[in-house]
Amino acid sequence: MRGRTLENYRFDKAEVRPAERALLIDGVRAELGSRAFDVLYALIKNRGRVVTKDESLDLVWPGLVVQENNLQAQVSALRKLLGPKAIATIPARGYQFSLTETVLTEIPNGVVPSDVPSHANLSPQLSRQCNPEAVMVQDPPSALTQAERAAVFGDIANYAVSNTPALSIAVLPPANLTGDANDEYFSDGLADELLNVLAKIKGLRVIARTSSFSFKGQNVDIPAIGARLGVAHVVDGSVRKSGDRLRISVQLVKVADSSPIWSEVYDRTLDDIFAVQDDIAQCVLTELRTKFMRPWHGEIERRMVKREVAAATKGRSANSTAHNLYLQARFLLNRRAAADIAKSVKLLRQALAIDPHSAQTWATFSQALVAAVDYAVVPQVEGTAEALAAVQRALALQPDLVDGHIAMCTYQKLRAWDWQIAISSVQRALHLSPDEIDAQTEAAQLYFLLGRLQESLEYASRATMLDPVNAISYRILGSTLGALGRWAASEAAFRQAIEFAPDRPGLRASLAFVLERQGRQDEALDAVSCEPADFLRWRTLSCLHFRGGNLVDSDRNLHALIDRYGDLAAFNIAAAYGAHGDADHAFEWLERAYAVRDSGLSYVKCHGMLQPIQADPRWPVFLRKMGFEEYDSGIGP
Repeated sequence: MRGRTLENYRFDKAEVRPAERALLIDGVRAELGSRAFDVLYALIKNRGRVVTKDESLDLVWPGLVVQENNLQAQVSALRKLLGPKAIATIPARGYQFSLTETVLTEIPNGVVPSDVPSHANLSPQLSRQCNPEAVMVQDPPSALTQAERAAVFGDIANYAVSNTPALSIAVLPPANLTGDANDEYFSDGLADELLNVLAKIKGLRVIARTSSFSFKGQNVDIPAIGARLGVAHVVDGSVRKSGDRLRISVQLVKVADSSPIWSEVYDRTLDDIFAVQDDIAQCVLTELRTKFMRPWHGEIERRMVKREVAAATKGRSANSTAHNLYLQARFLLNRRAAADIAKSVKLLRQALAIDPHSAQTWATFSQALVAAVDYAVVPQVEGTAEALAAVQRALALQPDLVDGHIAMCTYQKLRAWDWQIAISSVQRALHLSPDEIDAQTEAAQLYFLLGRLQESLEYASRATMLDPVNAISYRILGSTLGALGRWAASEAAFRQAIEFAPDRPGLRASLAFVLERQGRQDEALDAVSCEPADFLRWRTLSCLHFRGGNLVDSDRNLHALIDRYGDLAAFNIAAAYGAHGDADHAFEWLERAYAVRDSGLSYVKCHGMLQPIQADPRWPVFLRKMGFEEYDSGIGP
């Protein structure tokens, strides 16, 4: 096979391996983000001359608008590893690599197939080719790339056609051919499980559940789905279930021409479901890898894939009955309705009674309990304590369970308000599975709550690309953009969220605030009038009417909120009083919210309606009480 070679370089104690995208210091792989490596490699390839700052930005962030301080940060990180004199700053011009290098001999693992484009991202896929056990530490994605800006403004299809990576995939929910709607949970669950396994495979871009499932029941052809989601491949199929007998048909399809790359029919029993799921994941991953990455590594690749899939399924129940209950519970939990959440909690209890050793089930049980407390379907004190015990049990059983660390972040963020544990939990999840959509959205929301808006923007932007029709991702993106004062982009993000989930509570209320901040009061009132959650509608109307000078309607909506939800929406009542500038009543209701552990308090630091009372001396005291003392302030819509 013809190919191009990537040279390795040595600079005293440092060695640079471009094929692995790795920097070694004294033979030990240094922790280096992908952008920092790109800067380093650009300087090495252009050694002997000054590389201007504009040229560096074009090389490392092609086609993107990036501030110069991003480049400075990467150079600073490199100097810490290579020494302060490794990269010279040429005033008013740029940077020059200063170390004397020795070109090493080329090695076979540095050979890149000629069919890989020269601009292809070589990390982390090729790094694992050379060292399957290596863990690459990556920078957070840059905020609002061109593709992400396109996502905000609904232009994903045009982007996807020309920018789709070969190793990208969407898992569609298989058709339920059983004829019984009660078995829908099973077909959805199979796709869910496959998607979750593939999402944990580093180097494979997997579209998240919400976006993949948005085509459920629609007669849309494969190329249209691929263009909408920005993927090169789709997994599709069907499930027929009769008693404990299963027939599962599945195929891996190339989006460009709708041609099947691989297909299989499994006639099995429910007891064989785990073997079927693992075999599908292994076959899909092997086909993609051997066709588009390493066709000369067939048998080696199959063994590597088997190990990766086994690692990705750790924590799963080994009991088919318990797993079936788990699938039903997940199906109901995804509906996010009070009655369904209550049923989900009950089913998860049954699953854990059968198999108490499933870390995945314990993690999901914790998430369900946190939701059940929020929806008031379980007592607050008991539900909160049980949620913590469940996630602790999950992580005790499987310390590297991604879902366990995400569940811990959710618990700390909404129930315990221990922000340091929340940060460490979500970062651990991202380290274990960088493209896990739930970890991306958790990080985006967490950093928004902390007022760390640039970090929130980076993760929210990434989430919209991994899950391009997920209203939650766009809601967080819209909130963060609003907090940064980027009102037009914030409005576009909220409108996208509403398009994807028109009945989701809170979206129209948030859009109303963004419109009001742009001086469009009448449009804001029209928007919030369609808000499906009456407590959010009354709260927002009270604020908007107060700002517009209509005190009668403002008070009427506030009193309606108190009369109907005084026991359930203490934080929202506090926010309404805060918008009025009534600090005494606002702090009275904030204390009530704290006494009942109202999860809305997670938003206290970043909520725009509370901005008028932040000069009150009680404000920093309350933030310290919430554990926010070491974070800067951030205000959002």
